[in-house]
Amino acid sequence: MKTKTFIGMAVMLLALISMTACNNDNDPVDNPLEDEFDPALLEQTTPEFTSSDFRDDLYVWTTSTNGTWVIHKLNGIVGDINYGWEPSPEPPHTAEDFFKDNLPLTADDEMKKDGLYGYRQYYKGIPVERGTWGFSFNGDVIYSAVGHFSVIHNLDVTPLISEENAKRIVESYIKDSVEGEDKCFYLSIMEFPAETTLEPRLVYVYKYDPWEYHNYVYVDAKTGRLLYQITCSGDKPYY
Repeated sequence: MKTKTFIGMAVMLLALISMTACNNDNDPVDNPLEDEFDPALLEQTTPEFTSSDFRDDLYVWTTSTNGTWVIHKLNGIVGDINYGWEPSPEPPHTAEDFFKDNLPLTADDEMKKDGLYGYRQYYKGIPVERGTWGFSFNGDVIYSAVGHFSVIHNLDVTPLISEENAKRIVESYIKDSVEGEDKCFYLSIMEFPAETTLEPRLVYVYKYDPWEYHNYVYVDAKTGRLLYQITCSGDKPYY
């Protein structure tokens, strides 16, 4: 019963947080290799990854001795936590304290405020897909925390494919324009399956948001390879 209640709260919290970075302030990066663009990239018809490639064992339920429910992610980092009503020791009082106690933040990582109780992960100033956290409070202490943290080391965030050419790749694939109402295109970082772990990649993201569902297309910002496409009715763009 506690498990179902916790999962329900997790879904409600994540619903309060935007899962995209459509309003990010990153300026398009000029591509010094513009003349070397391979026209064959416009002929891609099959993304490198499908939904079945993403692992279904990213979550491991554990409980502590004081009854606190915890989810650990595949990368070993704490994910969702429910401290309960009378936890011991006392939970963190602020999101900043929670991040300091639970996440392996580096000088390249930043958790920026995103909404009333939401935060988004940035790496070297680039937003991270699914890198969001939401919190609920019991008085002046955190009652539950829901989110995902991507562990990223030494990732070069300079694209080798221009934004304009990335748009051409997506338009060739979807047979439609990436410009228009409810559409956005931005540079981001996303984890992809790599044997027994997840590998962060620099990507361009096309997101189309009609009322009833979300469309996502991901293009490798280094190679121009079409990586992934998914249509979903919830807030999670993948797994």
